[in-house]
Amino acid sequence: MKKKVSVIVVTYNQRDSISRTLDHILSQRVDFPFEIVVGDDASADGTRAVCEEYARRYPEVVRLMPAAPNKGVTRNYFDCLESACGEYVADCAGDDYWIDPDKLAGQVAVLDSDPEIALVHTAWRTSAGETVCLDYPPVAGGRDVLLRLLRHDKPQPVHLCTAMYRRDAIMAEYTADREFFRSQCAEDLPIMAVLAARWKVAYMPQVTLCYSVGGDSVSNPARLSRAAGFYRASIGMTAALASRTGVSRRLIDPGLRKLGAYAMYLAIASGDPCAVDALDRTCSAVSLRLAFRTRVRRWLYGLKILMPVTDRERRR
Repeated sequence: MKKKVSVIVVTYNQRDSISRTLDHILSQRVDFPFEIVVGDDASADGTRAVCEEYARRYPEVVRLMPAAPNKGVTRNYFDCLESACGEYVADCAGDDYWIDPDKLAGQVAVLDSDPEIALVHTAWRTSAGETVCLDYPPVAGGRDVLLRLLRHDKPQPVHLCTAMYRRDAIMAEYTADREFFRSQCAEDLPIMAVLAARWKVAYMPQVTLCYSVGGDSVSNPARLSRAAGFYRASIGMTAALASRTGVSRRLIDPGLRKLGAYAMYLAIASGDPCAVDALDRTCSAVSLRLAFRTRVRRWLYGLKILMPVTDRERRR
């Protein structure tokens, strides 16, 4: 049976939260068929066994992707999207959960009402209790949303786990340049950006998602280096999306410089000179001149004047 909605759930080592995520999706009040496409990315903590149990209990709804070597979140997500058969797509990370049982029904009604709307998103709250409501009209041209996304405005302009979007709209972009999407450091920004560039975006003010914050610390050098790599890759991804969607770099470079400043802080704090050099190369490749204070920090580090903090100093 053709599904109205495919809900993508990507998960990795989330044994303690994946049941909650799936239970809340299964509790949605709908009058149309939907599926849950679960992509377990080679978890080592028993997450897959939990997902297999849900696939056995709900064979008409829960579809677990075949076991495969670890792919990373982006390729895992797009493998699920390729497999999805719904007219519309929603997603929820394996450590988050929906708190509005009418989320899917309400968003389907919005997309059904206007074929020019490609994405509808909502407010959310964090597991720390903060509610994030956005100052958006019910329906708007997507270019303003696109600019906010590429500037990396705060609060986050769209949280994809609150959203629903047209599968055929994103697949038209994805199939035209499959590797572009699959090679990025994140799946959400490319999806939201290319949809906002060409379609209307709708916003519903109700809170539908509880977003998990916190988790593993990145305070040790290896994790700091990986975090620096993520923000460095985000700079390259954002610059590429600006070029792809026709957004002037002049409008988004202040946001890129903020990303660069944070990436430089993380790279230096990690004590990994390769992380610092990689950031230099990325900024050069995308013609991004970092802010003066960041360049001074980089210069002092190069002179061995600014040294990474030690674990003892960090604890102080």
